[in-house]
Amino acid sequence: NVLISDGNANSNQTEPAMGIDQYGYPYIVWSDDRGANTEIYFAASTYMQSSALDSQEIASASGGTVGTDPNAITGVDDVSIVLPAGACPYDVTITIAKIENPHDGTLPLLNGYDFSPSGIVFNTPVTITMPYAVTGAAGVPTAYWYNSRTGDLSQQEITDIEVIVITPTLHALRFKTTHFTPFYALLGAAGGVGGGGGGGGGC
Repeated sequence: NVLISDGNANSNQTEPAMGIDQYGYPYIVWSDDRGANTEIYFAASTYMQSSALDSQEIASASGGTVGTDPNAITGVDDVSIVLPAGACPYDVTITIAKIENPHDGTLPLLNGYDFSPSGIVFNTPVTITMPYAVTGAAGVPTAYWYNSRTGDLSQQEITDIEVIVITPTLHALRFKTTHFTPFYALLGAAGGVGGGGGGGGGC
């Protein structure tokens, strides 16, 4: 389900049109006068890109790194997971996929990825490094995961959050977690975060 609203602005919403993107996922566009001018708005399904950024089988006994070496990050999609030996409860294929049309929240989005198999619980924390482009906007980058059962963003079981400066225009958020799910790098303080459907801003 994708919630489409006027943001409690009591605005006029007209001329809706629905379609599907190149991957077969639905979206909707419409006219909305919630601002000073009538603008075109867009909302779409949240989904993972069909081509994974990386996918590797990790042996429980040895652990390993999936994605880019965290010391060799040069771009916004050079995300990585470092799994210590014994962290995985069994040998498993770990996959990283980019999230399209991330779930709406009250904090600005910097980047978002799905780490699977979703729901896997690790014996010891694994380290995730998520690069993002520096926007210059005010706020403190921090990590959240999306709880599909409640529709909310959470920081439960996320620890040791730190910002890594790679270049003046490219930073990375590094944190530890004991489970996999969609994770987001967001800009802002903790608290007052809500979930919702995918995308919903003016074009």
